[in-house]
Amino acid sequence: MDQTLTVHSAVGARLVEHLSPLRLISLLARHHNLIAQFARREVLERHHGAALGVAWNIINPLLSLAVFTFVFGVVLGVSWSEDVNTTGVPFAIILFTGQTIYHIFAECTNRAPVLITSRRNFVRKVVFPLEVLSVAQVASTVVHLGVGIGLIVVATLALAGTVSTTLWAFPLLLVPLYALCLGVSWFLSALGVFLHDVRQITGVATMLLMFCSGVFYPIDRVPEHLRFLIELNPLYILIHAARQTLLWSQHPDWSSLGILTLGSLVLAQLGYAFFAKSKRGMADVI
Repeated sequence: MDQTLTVHSAVGARLVEHLSPLRLISLLARHHNLIAQFARREVLERHHGAALGVAWNIINPLLSLAVFTFVFGVVLGVSWSEDVNTTGVPFAIILFTGQTIYHIFAECTNRAPVLITSRRNFVRKVVFPLEVLSVAQVASTVVHLGVGIGLIVVATLALAGTVSTTLWAFPLLLVPLYALCLGVSWFLSALGVFLHDVRQITGVATMLLMFCSGVFYPIDRVPEHLRFLIELNPLYILIHAARQTLLWSQHPDWSSLGILTLGSLVLAQLGYAFFAKSKRGMADVI
């Protein structure tokens, strides 16, 4: 009697399953220890071999703030605007605040395309939840952000003689900021495996984005008919809200921030789904 051999291949989860927020939350909760370990490793490896080691996470922002203060405050004497709500805060601190928020996004974006290709052994030889690499890489920037915010608060108190009364609202910005970073990181890390040109594009794109996010200038310096292009930029919304809460004792635009938070969470979910579906083909090209 003829016998038929049937081979069953593993079938990945359907796209609709990857779009479930509960599935994503379960992944993060299940691997929280692994995420913490890799985030710690990211921080330690960033300055591996340097004599001062992780101390550079404090020294670099401190040097940047000192340079901004000297160049824009002492040499150029630049002021931000004549708005009564922003006077008294040195231009250097306003610039440093925008640069701190921008740096978090730019670092996650620029490192994402090589996040998987630089860890080929995890793809080829080990059963490993590759999704957590993006989470760990994004989480590692908390150290830089924490140092930057600490310097902003101390510098504002020392140079302006006051601390913002809306400082408590700043943590609310972390949800859209890190959801945005995570979604972009998942998308780019998956694309970077199949398209090596992505790493070249992101460098130029983040540089362009820096000049379109209000890091160096107030919105009233932009021609009125072009302001909407800047105001639609998610990074501008976050940078402006950070300045409002950290420096100017102002409440952010809650409606814009709410829409941005919802959009960032959706982007993170879509980025996870895209990465999860792309993961099955990564071993074939690495």
